[in-house]
Amino acid sequence: MSLLDRIAEIHRWNRSGYRRFFVAGEAVGWVAREFAQRLVAFPKVFRIGPSTVELAPELKGYAARSAAVDEVLLRFRQEGLIKGWRDEPYPVGLDFYKPPLLQMERAAVPLFGVRAYGVHLNGFTGEGRDLKLWVAKRSRTKHTAPGKLDHLVGGGQQAFNVLGIAG
Repeated sequence: MSLLDRIAEIHRWNRSGYRRFFVAGEAVGWVAREFAQRLVAFPKVFRIGPSTVELAPELKGYAARSAAVDEVLLRFRQEGLIKGWRDEPYPVGLDFYKPPLLQMERAAVPLFGVRAYGVHLNGFTGEGRDLKLWVAKRSRTKHTAPGKLDHLVGGGQQAFNVLGIAG
């Protein structure tokens, strides 16, 4: 798939297949309608509306929200719904520079359509017309994009020790 193909795919995204995900009144992600139906089984944690998924407003603060969501995600992990569990907490919030509203397991981030951040390093050698880019190849055992081309160094930005809670 070329870069232009990828851009065209992104522009075709149909929001009607998703519900907006809210935490503490803030829109932080998008949940596929099918996955939202799985969340109905957890009314103490999630409130499912016709076009929204809301984290229960009774869950106040980072620690309470994180613990409640983690309990649901661990259950989904046991059921095989969440693949590639890494024990890596990721911050969930509005912006990289604002305090997160909660944290959740990295492997679950795509299911909630929340922002995730990463740090990447590319290598160059030469100058002018002799400029070359070093390109790494991912291990075939990686959960995400095995065997594909990659950055030399890269990784997701985990939740840091917010309030002494995150890993």
